[in-house]
Parts: sequence; structure tokens; C-alpha cells
Amino acid sequence: MVDKGNKDSVIISPEVFALMAAHAASHPTTAIHGVLIGNRNSSTNKVDVTDAFPICHENPTKPLVETALALVQSNLEGQQQQNNDKKSCIVGWYTAPELLYEKKPGPVALRIVAGLAAASSEDNDSSSSSSSSGEPVLLVLNNEVMVNLLAEQEKVVASKVVQAYGKDFGLQWMEPLDLTVSNESGAVKAVSAIFNEKVNVNDLVDHWDEGASSEWTSASRISIC
Repeated sequence: MVDKGNKDSVIISPEVFALMAAHAASHPTTAIHGVLIGNRNSSTNKVDVTDAFPICHENPTKPLVETALALVQSNLEGQQQQNNDKKSCIVGWYTAPELLYEKKPGPVALRIVAGLAAASSEDNDSSSSSSSSGEPVLLVLNNEVMVNLLAEQEKVVASKVVQAYGKDFGLQWMEPLDLTVSNESGAVKAVSAIFNEKVNVNDLVDHWDEGASSEWTSASRISIC
């Protein structure tokens, strides 16, 4: 077992929760994948996920992942220059499995988050910045609970829809982490509104397919009442 005193805990914004849930709802028969943005407090082992970019609704190829990460990183650097914010960075990956009853992260997501960890380690070796130090997290949506949320069959707690994972002693991202969704009621209401109003959530592949007239959706563009 991993020492619980050293385990990360994850806090995700309601906008990130709504984005992930809406992305999964938009593609209910396929796996979905996306990038998580935020910051890490190394003194408290807390990862604060403040934004997310949906990437695809298929098993992503290596070139797709590399291109997506480069685009997200470029966007981050632009925001940092504009807002003088050096804290935000890529902090992990999210996915929803293809099968309804699958709850564990699949091999594709595990390979991607391991790649993020390797890249982060290289960056930290060449930089004095600690904003991106630490291992990335992997968030996995529970499709079965998601169905109940969208059907409004029962009162669903947002934090039960998502499971966070960190690296275990086997060097796989299979160690469950504590996860909190800020403003849970607002997050759930936002997902229901997006679903009922048929709001489009375009991942990067959707954006490429639809052309310049479409917008690559990010969590920061979602409004929470």
C-alpha cells in the first residue's frame, strides 16, 4: 500500500466536472479522453484542477496526443504571458471507458498518463519551477453513475461520478485518491442543463472535423450558475 500520508488529494472545479461529464454524454458509445489543467500545492499534496480540454472520442494515437498536448501547452503559455500566471500547468488526464460497467482505467489512459509523468520529470530536471512538480493524476468517469445523473433518476453526488488515481508501487496509475468537486450541486445542475439544452461540447477531433466555424470547447468556457 502507498503511504496515505503522502497521497495526493484532488479538487476539481464545477466547470471541469461539467466539461468531462458533457464530453462523455456527447459520445456515450466510445471512450473519451482529455487533458487536465491546474496547479499543485507541494506542501499539502493537493492538486487543484481548474480547467480541462477534451481531446477525442476514440483511442488516441500517439501523434494525436502529442499534437493535443503541444496545443494545450501553447495555449497555457499564451495565458501565462497575458495574465502573468506561472502556476497553471498540465496536471493530468481524464477518460471515460467505452463499456458501461468498466470502472478502472484502461491501458490507453495508463500509457498516456505515464508519458505525462515522464515528460514532467524531464521538464522539472531542466527547470527550477515547482508548479508542475509531482506526478500527474488520472481521472476516470463512472459511466453507470453518469447514466443515473443524466436520467435524473436519483440524487447523484458529483464526486461519486469521478474517481481519481495516482501512481502506485507497481508504477501504474491504479492507486485511488481522495477527490472533491467544488460546488457539487452547481456542477450537477450544469451537466443537466448542458444535456437537456443539447449544448455541443466539441473535443479537438470534433473541432478538426467541423472546421474553423466550430470552437474547441474548454472547461473555462462553461458557465456555472
